[in-house]
Amino acid sequence: HILRMWLALVYVEAAVALYCLAGLMLGDPGVVRRSPESCLPLPAEVANKLKSGGVLDGLGTNINADGASYCVRCLVWRRTCAPSTSKSRDGACSAIECASTKKDYHHCSTCQRCVADFDHHCGFFGRCIAGKGFSGNMGYFKVIAAVGFVGNATAWSCLLAGLWRTKYGFWVAIVVGGYVVCICGTACIGWLASCIYSMARRRHARRPAAAVAPQRLPVEDPAEEPDAPPTASGE
Repeated sequence: HILRMWLALVYVEAAVALYCLAGLMLGDPGVVRRSPESCLPLPAEVANKLKSGGVLDGLGTNINADGASYCVRCLVWRRTCAPSTSKSRDGACSAIECASTKKDYHHCSTCQRCVADFDHHCGFFGRCIAGKGFSGNMGYFKVIAAVGFVGNATAWSCLLAGLWRTKYGFWVAIVVGGYVVCICGTACIGWLASCIYSMARRRHARRPAAAVAPQRLPVEDPAEEPDAPPTASGE
């Protein structure tokens, strides 16, 4: 019965992993697609460059205007609030709804696309991982990572159960189990430390730089200036 239970658990983990893998490879992480709503109107700087036949390299990466940013590389507007956000009479977004629907955009240098709520570009899957909570493809990524840990624990538990039935199974299981716990614990601590460090770097990069007040030079009062020494001509 225990063997059947482990076998069923392995099949369930494999099915969940394949489903999440399909979601990662085929799902939309939140790419900003080109459309008339996202591309128009063109900023004046971009329009002038395109009309004159020039290149857009000298315009930088983003153009900020009216609470939105225009990516010069993708030629799309990246609006922080969702279009369905209700607005007041003066056209301003509601503060509560704007905070709940606000999106952070990032241009992925690997995919060359703008992605909403970008987290990182996964080189293993070859996809951008983005989304808040379980939105985008972040939910698939979190579940497949959890299934990886659970599958590892299932495999080692099956091995220890098999070693337990040998002649010196008790001591072998204790040694192998302790080794596995140490390795898995070290890997988990390193993974958590890496996640915390990357989150801290991301928050620091998104924090606006503090405005430095311009230093005012002291203005000298002409009345307090000392009289100029007389010249040789007596002036």
